[in-house]
Amino acid sequence: MKHPQGTTDFTVALTNRRATGIAAATLVGYATVFLIVIFSGRFGPLAIDSSWNSAMQSMQVPVLTGVALVLNLVGGTVISGLLIPVLLSVVLLVRHRYMSALFLITASAVCAGAVQVIKTLVARPRPEDMMVTSDSGSFPSGHSANAIVIVLVLVLLLAQTRWMRYAGAAYILLMMWSRTYLHAHWITDTIGGVLLGATVTLLVWVGFSQRVSAELSNHRDGDPPVPPVRTE
Repeated sequence: MKHPQGTTDFTVALTNRRATGIAAATLVGYATVFLIVIFSGRFGPLAIDSSWNSAMQSMQVPVLTGVALVLNLVGGTVISGLLIPVLLSVVLLVRHRYMSALFLITASAVCAGAVQVIKTLVARPRPEDMMVTSDSGSFPSGHSANAIVIVLVLVLLLAQTRWMRYAGAAYILLMMWSRTYLHAHWITDTIGGVLLGATVTLLVWVGFSQRVSAELSNHRDGDPPVPPVRTE
């Protein structure tokens, strides 16, 4: 299958085996951060958290605060957790990308549920100097998890150009920075959120990849989507 120069087809390149391997690596990373937080930082910040929080406090300027507040709004549950997934799903459904839409909704819903469950179980306090209003529970960062879910889904389903992937990586890093700049999260919360979001999205992708890839191939060839074949 040919693609324009500078592009790659992630739905082909990211095989189930490769996605499972990457998911296993991100899961190990998340489990490591989770255990460190549970045993050393559940009731307060780690040394790296305190140092990073102090660094963010020292760089407070109106322009950066404005950027961080915009990211706080965009990355929240209403926009990134609900509105963007719904709108993207509508676009996919209009284009008859039914399995792609189902993958998107499943990844978003599973990740959002996992974040809330873990926040409740861990019950880590947020920084005391928080600049925005938020729910209870600091670990993991829901904004950071939402960011990587959206980026991975877009890369897998829609964005084939390298610059889109670089832009997505920049967006994730900016979201992580904004959460700590606003003192809404410790830096380890944002790392945990990204690793959790990546793990969930990739594992969900393993279950959908073959049907999504077949659906995308049919559309590129100009044929109507082929319904999945049931196997006993």
